[in-house]
Amino acid sequence: MHAIASVHEKNDLAYGSKSEQADLFRDASPSERNATKKQFAVAAEINAQLGGKDYSNGASQWDGAEQGLFPGTDNRKSTGRFELHMNTMGWSISDDHYSKWKGAIGKNFVAPQVKTATQGLNKGNIRLTSSAVYMQTIFWKVNK
Repeated sequence: MHAIASVHEKNDLAYGSKSEQADLFRDASPSERNATKKQFAVAAEINAQLGGKDYSNGASQWDGAEQGLFPGTDNRKSTGRFELHMNTMGWSISDDHYSKWKGAIGKNFVAPQVKTATQGLNKGNIRLTSSAVYMQTIFWKVNK
């Protein structure tokens, strides 16, 4: 949560901000947030806004487990539900991050460690470089 909050200090586009869970969080009183995982989200936001440690290591984007479920031979822009960032942005994942992400996702993980974008404006480029991995979430610095 701390890494995601740090990313939002750089990139204010929040996927899921209109979800049912987001509404439940916003509607919860401070006392309803205490002694729950919601308090970690509040602590993460306070840390980010006060310029605390950036657990994302400078990332401006992140992805979840779904991105690890597609092989490098899949060159689609999108599944219809998920944009495939290896194909629209291109990525390079460090050995350590790749091992951690693969281990967290498990047996269904098939993503390549390095892939050049095959679609859109970034075709032929690698725009994303891994900066951190926590469980099934990988964080990205965007190369200009």
